[in-house]
Amino acid sequence: MCSDEVRMFAFTELLERCPYPSMKTASIGLFKNQINGAFNSKKDRPPSVFASPVIVDKFFPILFRTSKKWCTEEDTFWDDYSYQMQALNLYLFLLICDKSENRTTVFDQEKQVWMNNEYIHHLEVTIDTIMERHKKDSNDSDEQQSGIRLMNLEMMKNVIEQIKQRMTLSV
Repeated sequence: MCSDEVRMFAFTELLERCPYPSMKTASIGLFKNQINGAFNSKKDRPPSVFASPVIVDKFFPILFRTSKKWCTEEDTFWDDYSYQMQALNLYLFLLICDKSENRTTVFDQEKQVWMNNEYIHHLEVTIDTIMERHKKDSNDSDEQQSGIRLMNLEMMKNVIEQIKQRMTLSV
């Protein structure tokens, strides 16, 4: 088994430089597994970097990005949808598993303000814009596809609502 630092480097490379979107998406799940392992490890071991502020400080700016193209070029949003859902689920997971100790600083006020202002707010605006467009175009010949997309947007909104309920901010 390699050290935490080596694994952190590998995740940084995967999330920042990997040219394959599906691999980036899958790496979020692997990253979450590492975090889960760190939180479940015995207390007598040295603390893992996977249960430390490094998660929020180094990886949040890498993981939680939005695109201005999403509202105007909807296909770009759908290309990123799986990644964004994985990222949102990772954030929700951190809010759940780090609630008692705040080892990652995920509950620090400035971190939550950043998350809301830089990511969640933009994602909500995008979701609302796309939903409105699909509701208007629901009579299209692509009605089934539109319905599936509306359902996916509702699922994303649901995860965001769960996140907001767990955040200590009043957003």
